Amino acid sequence: MSWLDSYPELVGVRLNMVTNGQSELIGELDSSRSMSNSTDRELIVHLRTISDVYVTGGNTARREGYKTPEKGQLAVISRSKPSNLGQIWINPPPDESVTAWSVAELRRLGFSKILLEVGPSLARQFLQGNLVDEFCLTVTNGNLASATRVLQELGAKLFLADSIEVDGTLFTRWRRGNE
Repeated sequence: MSWLDSYPELVGVRLNMVTNGQSELIGELDSSRSMSNSTDRELIVHLRTISDVYVTGGNTARREGYKTPEKGQLAVISRSKPSNLGQIWINPPPDESVTAWSVAELRRLGFSKILLEVGPSLARQFLQGNLVDEFCLTVTNGNLASATRVLQELGAKLFLADSIEVDGTLFTRWRRGNE
């Protein structure tokens, strides 16, 4: 059994992010990519595989070089239409909550296993809107205290459901308690 098996399919909304020992969510080049490592990337691939759609914001898609995937569905949340950044464009009306409307739209399109790969601003909105069922936070070069600081900074009201260290990287799963 692989450590990845502790991340089963989830009907609902799962947020995945990475932080470092200083609880930073943005690293070099205004991206989280520099904080990730090969073990974290294994998790990213696994979570995408067990999700119906993975979702990012337009800014994150541009900064991190997202491309239309060969497998799976990519949705991009953006007020302005991105070019070649995804198969699905989520364009919330100006008078609607970006996050609530986006989740409702994804569900209307038939997606039930939604994976969010968004930056801190959208993550905070999803978390504070109580729209995230599970928050997967990878901590490179840090510990549980680093993860807890991130949750506090994002205003998340979740409890720790699981944590495991693999090759010096801490993987945590936080839940709403709505199982």
